[in-house]
Amino acid sequence: MISYFNKNKLENLQIAFSGGADSIAAAFYLRYKKPLLKHFNHKFCKEDDEIEEKCRLFAEKFNFDIEIGYSNAKYSKGSTEDWCRKQRYDWFKDLGGVLITCHNLSEATESYLMNCFNGKSEYLPIPLETTFGKTKVIRPFILNSKDEINNFLKRNDLTKFIAEDPLNLDLTRRRNWIRMVLLPQIKEKTNVEKVVKKKYLQKLSISNAKNK
Repeated sequence: MISYFNKNKLENLQIAFSGGADSIAAAFYLRYKKPLLKHFNHKFCKEDDEIEEKCRLFAEKFNFDIEIGYSNAKYSKGSTEDWCRKQRYDWFKDLGGVLITCHNLSEATESYLMNCFNGKSEYLPIPLETTFGKTKVIRPFILNSKDEINNFLKRNDLTKFIAEDPLNLDLTRRRNWIRMVLLPQIKEKTNVEKVVKKKYLQKLSISNAKNK
């Protein structure tokens, strides 16, 4: 696992904990810092309660404190991904302090391609840091590919704790189609993740130079 933050300098951490592979890996990597796990149950599908239970079991196994937020809204129309994200971040923005989200390089590459399809200017697809309301969000694992995270999970016998969100398999969602169909074909011809990683390293280099 690669973190562009020095984990020894991070205090009073909170982790946006979905129960998926990325958040399991991040929580275990930072376990000695005793981060508070923040799980949000969207109450969107029946599997959401099962995912919450798996999150609680992981927290109990490794002695994490965990807090659960719940959506009181009802989905009506539009992108289900956007709706779920809005419910989640509406909760996150009032938490305050520092919140780690566990975005990885593979997700950043998906967002990079989505920006291309939407005609957006070329920039870092997922910011290294963002502020939502009272909460500072940092993404210290953005330089890790999905393969690196999966290898970390296997080495530490953590795959059994992963809670799979069925919505991540829905190919009518553009992001899922990019991840499961398009990216594997692109990777046969070119290493697009290397291109995106280079953009992040350039950003970090500029940022570090300014802070000297």
